[in-house]
Amino acid sequence: MNEEAAGVEGVVRFPPKRGIFTEFQYNEPGTTFSITGNPVVLAATVVLVNDLTDRVWLNGTVDWQFRFSTSGLASVLFEILRENTVIYSARQTIPLTASSFPTSLYGHVHLQHVDTAPITTPGVTPVLYTLRATLLQGVGAAFTQNQPVLTAAEIERNLL
Repeated sequence: MNEEAAGVEGVVRFPPKRGIFTEFQYNEPGTTFSITGNPVVLAATVVLVNDLTDRVWLNGTVDWQFRFSTSGLASVLFEILRENTVIYSARQTIPLTASSFPTSLYGHVHLQHVDTAPITTPGVTPVLYTLRATLLQGVGAAFTQNQPVLTAAEIERNLL
């Protein structure tokens, strides 16, 4: 199907639609979280995927702070999961060498990933995506600043 529009010079023909975003979902909890040595769920959302060839574009954003008790490193692992499987992760480390404590430093992480195989069986399937964080290293306290955000958008396959 080609779409047409009247332009100044006449009729403009647009190529067929492909790669459209559908099923956009997001989660922005109205709270902040302590980040501990155990995985902490920061946000979660469900997308209804209806075709084996569809993909899901995921974006997670977290502003975080570490309040150091002593010099050293603060390291946090951020992960995006499909159901219970980690499909993307990023580790962010903040170094500190200071003479007065407590001292706070801030980090910002943005995870972006395309899930190319969100479902394995035909049919409309709800798929749960989760953004979580785990403190891997640091003497002090880690917590989110503002609200973490997780977005998910189903992308219809390109018909080329």
